[in-house]
Amino acid sequence: MRQVESIKTKLLNFEFVFPCEFMHHVLNDINYASKTLQRCDINLDEASQALAETNAKMEIYRNYFESFKCKISGTARKYGIDPNFKENRQSKVKKYFDE
Repeated sequence: MRQVESIKTKLLNFEFVFPCEFMHHVLNDINYASKTLQRCDINLDEASQALAETNAKMEIYRNYFESFKCKISGTARKYGIDPNFKENRQSKVKKYFDE
């Protein structure tokens, strides 16, 4: 039963939810282009248009990353997940007396 609670805790974490949601959107867009390019009856114009649309969507993800993060944060809040990344502990560098 502890393993179930441990898995639940890890799944209901923004560090897990954010990449999953982001990859879901990215892979959906790439899947559209992939399916279009695999059709037998596709012409060159349709293929280039599908690739251009996918490229434009990737540019949107790249340029508007913060707004996408806010959108996913809203979804996380809806499910009761804290929409903040946890702060990682800064590693200390060992100092020697002669430095």
